[in-house]
Amino acid sequence: MSADCWSCPPSSDACYFVRVDAADLAEKEQAAAPKGTKFARVVGSMGGGRWLCTCSGSFAEGGTRWFVLEAGPMIVPPLDKMRVLDKNAREIFPTPTAGVFVLWIGEGIEVRDMRTDTCLRVLCKSFKGYRVFVEADSVYLVKPKEITVLDGCLNPR
Repeated sequence: MSADCWSCPPSSDACYFVRVDAADLAEKEQAAAPKGTKFARVVGSMGGGRWLCTCSGSFAEGGTRWFVLEAGPMIVPPLDKMRVLDKNAREIFPTPTAGVFVLWIGEGIEVRDMRTDTCLRVLCKSFKGYRVFVEADSVYLVKPKEITVLDGCLNPR
């Protein structure tokens, strides 16, 4: 956890996952991320009130960790019970389909079912751009002078 653009030291060394009430945004429940977490993120829906979450930070065994936050009581597993995201993963993006995410790993862009942690489709083997984003059922790959639109690539086949 840190200040905007790391402009000053953080006021706390703890990160939390928090459930809020949709009506008034009041905190309903919170659970601490593992010690050493710098970024705690709810990435997207796994379906059934379950959410894919990641923890990134300074861990003895490096790499971003991921886990599924279940519906019901908010329980964040200990670091050693979380799965390690591919060490070359740059980003993970939710899609409209619960449990299915787009991962930017090294130079590759792939569609992955995180419920089974299996690659469903490789969208690009060698992406040398600087931005990827998902909108509806399409993926956009942004390079300095080109945007490639993979229109409808997330439609289930």
